[in-house]
Amino acid sequence: MGAGAYAGKRSVRVSTLTVIAPLLLGLLVAGCSERAADPASPSVLVVCIDTLRADALGVYGASAASSPVLDQLAADGLVFDNAFSTSSWTRPAVPSLLTGLFPFQHGMLETHDDGVDVLPDSVQTLAEHLSAAGYRSAAFVQNDHLRRRYSNLDQGFATYVDDAGKAPLIAQRFLSWLDQADDRPFFAYLHFLDVHWPYEPIGLLGSRGISDSDRNRVASWGVESRRWWLLREGVRDGELELDDEDLALLRRLYQAELTELDAVLGHLFEVLRARGTWDEMLVIVTSDHGEGFMEHGRLDHGYAQYDELLRVPLILRLPASRGRTGRVENQVQIVDLTATVLELVGISGELPSGSRSLLQAAGGGEQRQVLAQETHGKQTWTALRRADWKYLRIEDQGGGARRRTLPADLVVGDRVRAKGIFVGGRFLADEVKRVSRGDEDLEIRAPLAALVRDPGVFEIMGLSVQVDPDVRFDDGEGRSPFDLLSPGDWVRVDARWKGPSLRADRVALLADESERVLEQEGVVTAFDVDANGVLRLQLGGREVVVNEQAEWKNFSPGQKVIYESGRAEPALREELYDLAADPGEQVNLAGKNTDKLAEMASALAVLQASLAEAPGHKRAGALDEKTRRRLRKMGYLE
Repeated sequence: MGAGAYAGKRSVRVSTLTVIAPLLLGLLVAGCSERAADPASPSVLVVCIDTLRADALGVYGASAASSPVLDQLAADGLVFDNAFSTSSWTRPAVPSLLTGLFPFQHGMLETHDDGVDVLPDSVQTLAEHLSAAGYRSAAFVQNDHLRRRYSNLDQGFATYVDDAGKAPLIAQRFLSWLDQADDRPFFAYLHFLDVHWPYEPIGLLGSRGISDSDRNRVASWGVESRRWWLLREGVRDGELELDDEDLALLRRLYQAELTELDAVLGHLFEVLRARGTWDEMLVIVTSDHGEGFMEHGRLDHGYAQYDELLRVPLILRLPASRGRTGRVENQVQIVDLTATVLELVGISGELPSGSRSLLQAAGGGEQRQVLAQETHGKQTWTALRRADWKYLRIEDQGGGARRRTLPADLVVGDRVRAKGIFVGGRFLADEVKRVSRGDEDLEIRAPLAALVRDPGVFEIMGLSVQVDPDVRFDDGEGRSPFDLLSPGDWVRVDARWKGPSLRADRVALLADESERVLEQEGVVTAFDVDANGVLRLQLGGREVVVNEQAEWKNFSPGQKVIYESGRAEPALREELYDLAADPGEQVNLAGKNTDKLAEMASALAVLQASLAEAPGHKRAGALDEKTRRRLRKMGYLE
């Protein structure tokens, strides 16, 4: 590793003071050769749980009920309390994990309109190292960013299954592959997407463990209509606001997805134990990045390099003949997995310049400086993190002007149907369709929030609707909707304003799931764009916010510009955080502590200069439309 890569020392906190010396001695006795692994080399299983924050696991402070299997694995191994990714999203991060290189070294940085960055052939992966040493290797991955066509990450894997499915199917595919085993040790990489947005835990949403009000809220967020991405974008663009209850529910859904995945891993580990291969395996569990829950005004990831996005779990369960338990406080990174695995299996040789063995950190060695890198269009983010300070450098090449257009023939008096989601009292649409002019009523499709027979009121999508006493269901018995409906039922309500009150003259139950799309139809009485470029339609006496990416149907192709922000010029932004006083990175000290700012900026430059140059970029063709749609639903391709 080049000069300036580390600074200072930190202590290691372990469950037994004598763990490290026997561990290192065992490694020395095992010996190593230039290329071939020791005949008794352990099999290696790497589990990457996409989008898993460290603090979601019980071993890192969350409720132990969320992750009992992984918490037990941690109790049996080494737990790295301060492990970090190299980026806040998958495309740059996973190649770092599998090569030991930082993003600007391996070159997988972005998804472009004309193609995607893929791993250059000249980069040597961990799978290639192990395969050359006699290991059989396989990867089972679920994330479109990792498909071999769009990543080239299959280098070195004899078996590489992309689009491998949800966790149970990935586990099944892996175990089936093991059934074809020979006597050689194996290297397997399993990449699970189950905790990634959208949060749809089948067990929780299908059980009685969630209240009617929470179930209604989730339905209004667009689960059935697959509009989760609209919630994220609406928050990002300032079109929607979340309250504390919203955030608590989102975290609960996220944790419930983890619990379901944890159970699958528990079954997988039990099968490996039953097969007799578990004890002498090296098992590593980590993530490619974390997830934001409004710590910095966003719900997602892939937009910045704050700790909620970079800090990941890292659990190292060593073979029984070598392993011990403990907790390690020293900072480490996912690039360190390559050097660690090669050391543990006894393979020597030249290592990537950014990768160091985790066993050095466990032994109380030099404190690593964490480096993170990523690009977003014309923006480049770089972060340097020490144990006590964090420095962010954001270089923007400009050209980030925002333009908002509307169909040229949209006029007051049009009757339109808007589809979208309802969050925090606001209806946000991603589709607006002109329909035939008719009456002036307001039609709403949504789940009922509440109903009160006396005085005959529905609460639906933030509105209180008086239901006329003579409204009856056309079910042959002419019953009142108050006799048939319950909160959470999907209905279509036709209503009109009578003075200041909204009165319903028709109510229909939406029994067919295909009809359960949040929808509002009415006459456009006004529309405008605010100072931030947010478009609002007054529709049937009710406001509808229209997302910037909304589809306009049955309007002419012509567009008119109604909002345009100033063009941003190239700029440099720096952020500096005192992590001891401000672990949440909320107070930027760049303008107040210029000496520390200069010190950190200089240290970043030295660290980057110490790393090997990139081998050159390689790009695959443009994404196919199916992949684009799937990535869009995951929150990418803004």
